[in-house]
Amino acid sequence: MFRSPYSLKNPTWVLAGLLLLIPPDLYAETADLMQKQKVLTTAITEQTQAQEALDQWNQKKSLMVEDIRDLEARRAWTSFQVEKHKRYVAVEKDSIRKLEEKIEAIEAIRYKLEPWIDELYIRLENEINANLSFLAAERQARLVSLRKTLDDPHLNLGEKLRHALEVVQIEASYSSLIESREISLEINGEQKEVSVLQLGRLAIFYRSGDGSLIGRYNHDSGTWEALAPEYERAIRKAIEVAENKRVVELLDLPVGRISK
Repeated sequence: MFRSPYSLKNPTWVLAGLLLLIPPDLYAETADLMQKQKVLTTAITEQTQAQEALDQWNQKKSLMVEDIRDLEARRAWTSFQVEKHKRYVAVEKDSIRKLEEKIEAIEAIRYKLEPWIDELYIRLENEINANLSFLAAERQARLVSLRKTLDDPHLNLGEKLRHALEVVQIEASYSSLIESREISLEINGEQKEVSVLQLGRLAIFYRSGDGSLIGRYNHDSGTWEALAPEYERAIRKAIEVAENKRVVELLDLPVGRISK
């Protein structure tokens, strides 16, 4: 069956027919409106895209601002640390300078101290050798020990000084030493057991047990010499004081040169 293309049942021809019925001026207006709608739609789309881009930029901007603030805080902290460490470095440099000055001073002292210790030893040696009337073996042994210390290359200067001052202190303590001890002395060609009274470095006396023999050590001659019987009582009392058998009292003892 043949169907005409111009049949009313064909929508295309129906629409075309309706358009032919629209007045030309209305058709132009409609076309203009459609064009404006298209432009408006395009504008809205572009505005929407621009807004989305702006929103994304604002988000990025906020993140960048936060990053900038964090970097500023870090920069401020770093600047603070740099300044603080500059002060630390200045303090350390000053400490190093002072230490270097102390080291130089110590070296200067060392150059003077070592010869001084040797001079001190010589004075000690002369003093002990000139006054061997008491504790001779002990004092000589101490002197020998000090000499070994001073000649030891493995000991530092501080240890040598400590040992030397220790000997000086011991020798100085003899100045206030008051003691009594029993020894054997040769008196008039015979060995006698006597009590020896040590009065520091001032004088040394002896007394036999019965008091018949008394005497003192003559530092000038390096010998023992007898004393007159009149001193026996004072020497006996002094020995008792040294042995804590009697309270301290004033005694008349011949500690100086005896007139003849």
